[in-house]
Amino acid sequence: PRYQARDCAIVRGVMEKAIVVLGSATPSMESYFNAQMGKYHLLEITGRADNAQLPEVRIVNMIEQRKRRAVQKGFSNELLEAISERLQAKEGIILFQNRRGFASRLECPDCGHVPECKNCSVALTYHKKAEMLRCHYCGYAQEAPRACTVCGSLEINDPGSGTQRVEEELHDILTKQGFTPNIARMDLDTTSRRGSHRKLLQDFAEGKTDILIGTQMVAKGLDFGRVTLVGVINADLSLFMPDFRASERTYQLLTQVAGRAGRTHEKKGTVLIQTSHAEHQAIFAAAVTGYHHFYSDELQMRKQALYPPFARFISIEFSGTDEHQVHDLAHRFASLLPKGQNNFFHIGPTSPSIVRLRNKYRRLIIIKNIKILDPTGEQVREHIRHAITVYNQKYAHRNVHTTIDIDSFGIM
Repeated sequence: PRYQARDCAIVRGVMEKAIVVLGSATPSMESYFNAQMGKYHLLEITGRADNAQLPEVRIVNMIEQRKRRAVQKGFSNELLEAISERLQAKEGIILFQNRRGFASRLECPDCGHVPECKNCSVALTYHKKAEMLRCHYCGYAQEAPRACTVCGSLEINDPGSGTQRVEEELHDILTKQGFTPNIARMDLDTTSRRGSHRKLLQDFAEGKTDILIGTQMVAKGLDFGRVTLVGVINADLSLFMPDFRASERTYQLLTQVAGRAGRTHEKKGTVLIQTSHAEHQAIFAAAVTGYHHFYSDELQMRKQALYPPFARFISIEFSGTDEHQVHDLAHRFASLLPKGQNNFFHIGPTSPSIVRLRNKYRRLIIIKNIKILDPTGEQVREHIRHAITVYNQKYAHRNVHTTIDIDSFGIM
């Protein structure tokens, strides 16, 4: 079984009679709830290091910007003006786009064909510089076609925007404005070689790089006093993922990347968040109201839906190369789980958002355990232990792998 590493550390701390410190600027809903309930002791740091001022965070409503025709290739004029000012002042700029590659896919406008990975049920991501299509799950790659392989159309669209596109389009815009910016990109594609990660950060720290564009790699841990502007290109990318924690993760990412701006008391930073959902609680809280308001609003929704921290989610995944066999064994396992329990019920077996991953078909059973009715989780563990025992005796097959994820962090 798989367990949340944070929870394992806490249990180990109890066993060893040790103090466990959980540190975060954006604690999880579960951890903060435990602190509010008195299970954890809450310590808060209310100021920034070196008496640095908090950055000014502004939401840029891209719907309004497009209506006013104040957008150039995904960049609002407001963000472009802020970038120009920092370039003139020789100050550092970080731009956050949580998707690598050039475009999320290639798509034929005539027949609608989208090239997919041969191993996974996902569209291949277009990487323009290498003229390759890549799968970001298994690593499969192929040359980008010059014509549609289905209908032969020579016109192929590349919708969506990744870090490569952001880099290319920003360079074109700034060059037309008379700048000669040094732009670096920091994602899995540019940091795979040994020493490349350190070289990127060193050049940025020394001012050899003006603008650093990146994925989550630039959201945490970077401490550069010269950075006075952080721009979020598209804050909505993670907002509508098929996961009940999508809002929480979006808020955490935005807050963390915003913290890269204005790290010294000498210069106050500015953060511009581009979004088409300016009214969403995760976006608004990251820019205006802060963690406590987000926590309060999100907690009410979690309580109504009986999501963590009011319940436990346990996912049981079945995977194998034979889809029918995986489907059958998942249903057999589900039949062994009790029904009609007040504190315990399951969903599925169901197909996850990615049905096939690395040439293996998948099915999921999601178990929901109500904490107030089973505080220690002993009852749900007993039900699962019984189902596993019977399943292994009667049905289990070596070609179908079973994974149990306790307090699953990502229900996908």
